[in-house]
Amino acid sequence: MSEVAEVARRNDIRGQVSHIFSLPWFGRAHKPLLKALKWLINHPEVSRFAPDIAVEAEMKAILKKLDELRATGAQMGIDFMPTTAGFTHLMAFFPSWALTGGRDAVLARVADRQTRAEILRDIEEGKPEWPHRGRNDWSLNIMRQMGWDAVTIMAVHSEKNKPLEGRRFTDIAAEQGRHPFDVMCDLLIEEDARVLVFESMSEPDDAFTEKYTYPAIKDPNSMIVTDTILLGMGKPSYLFYGCYPKFIGRYVFDKGLIELPEAIRRCTSLPAEWFGIADRGLIREGYFADLLVMRPESFRTDAVFRDPERYPQGLDMVFINGKVALDGEDLQLDPLPGKILRK
Repeated sequence: MSEVAEVARRNDIRGQVSHIFSLPWFGRAHKPLLKALKWLINHPEVSRFAPDIAVEAEMKAILKKLDELRATGAQMGIDFMPTTAGFTHLMAFFPSWALTGGRDAVLARVADRQTRAEILRDIEEGKPEWPHRGRNDWSLNIMRQMGWDAVTIMAVHSEKNKPLEGRRFTDIAAEQGRHPFDVMCDLLIEEDARVLVFESMSEPDDAFTEKYTYPAIKDPNSMIVTDTILLGMGKPSYLFYGCYPKFIGRYVFDKGLIELPEAIRRCTSLPAEWFGIADRGLIREGYFADLLVMRPESFRTDAVFRDPERYPQGLDMVFINGKVALDGEDLQLDPLPGKILRK
């Protein structure tokens, strides 16, 4: 964040801390403390007594740091996905030296047993530190920071491996009597490196881990977003179907963490203003009519991690650029009413 702020400040531009989150790292004591943390997460009858101040401390520290950077003159925006599960390409969790030279070079390293052993060693011994100065000190060492059981298969390309979608690598490895890393590497080879994954400390949005996100949900500078990796294959993130219905239904009405007008602002006019998207984000004469007609108290979702493809409730109509795109259950996208937004 400090580096982004410095670049923004020196060049008089806006910096964006996207998908704000943090991963646990306890230094030399990481392994036993991670085990204790996971035990706590998986025993809600105990973890519900953990004081909020302790659970929320890390996120509050991040937000405080951002305020301090703004005080130095840096223009800093942030955005937040209302989930405790991330998703990306499996190889994003490999050390950077193993990912150079293009797909063929990477797959050759993964296939070579000696190089594979070196990659595994760097994962298990690496330090997630910034700046990245050494061979194995990259800051997305998910398997060390969150455990091998934190990674679930999101999408593969071949029909042969479709049954593996939605399964943890540790469960597959246990069935095969192998190390999870060997399962990962062999799957990458079979899929020509096209493997998307989820990562989460436990089952996404367990009550304990969700509390960690509350300060970001309440922060007035935090825009609510989701990216979308829909390739017509695999198990999609439930945020693709339920990001905003969840944000409003759960955190406005169920939890009472934020008022409805402020929640709407954080999803609409705040990002439009920050990114300079003209004539959008507000209901105002002369603006493009991008509108949802909804019943706020009913606007919610049943989409969850294991059952993501659920459409929202309480949504009556959608207008895109003044054209009706959705009327009840009638989807009207011919011709397509959207347009590319340019600065």
